[in-house]
Amino acid sequence: MILICSAWDEETKYLDLGNDVEILNLGIGYLNAALKLERYLKSSEKPIERIVFIGTAGLIAYNEQKFEMDDSKIYSIKKVSLGDYLSKLDYSYVPVEYKVHEIESFNDLEDPLSKAVAFSNLEITKSPKLSEKILEEYPSQTLVENMELYGIAAIAADHKTPLSSFLVTTNYTNFFAHEDWKANHKEASKNLCDYVSKLCF
Repeated sequence: MILICSAWDEETKYLDLGNDVEILNLGIGYLNAALKLERYLKSSEKPIERIVFIGTAGLIAYNEQKFEMDDSKIYSIKKVSLGDYLSKLDYSYVPVEYKVHEIESFNDLEDPLSKAVAFSNLEITKSPKLSEKILEEYPSQTLVENMELYGIAAIAADHKTPLSSFLVTTNYTNFFAHEDWKANHKEASKNLCDYVSKLCF
């Protein structure tokens, strides 16, 4: 069975799937997502062949403009890490580097999608200055921010269950982040659900 996860039902309600697929909404933030996924995997009577996480994301960009839906794009995530953002501004430090989890491709049908690196954080970034610092450390890579994926990746790795992830952008990581997410998440989630439904189901 394939388990499709998201943070909440607004990100999955447009899915059109076959019988051998289950949908699980995990809650907001990587800790909530990890705890609920762990409970589910321990209690599930069906073997889970693969976890697919879908959701919305902010595009990390040094950009002070509002985000338009024409800029929205679906990304296949290739790796995820925790965002040690305060240390990038020299406000704190990380004594041991966070583990980076590799994310698998789902199948050959997703090859046309652009690849991105994801960061999970306790909060949503709204600072172009911070975004610029993050981009300096990862030149020539597309970076997105999603609050749940790291927790899901950690649990999937612990259970040795393959994980794939598709995220759709709804905002830039700037002052308009929340306002733009509110304006765009429904249409973006529908587009993502349409894509995932056609991918293999």
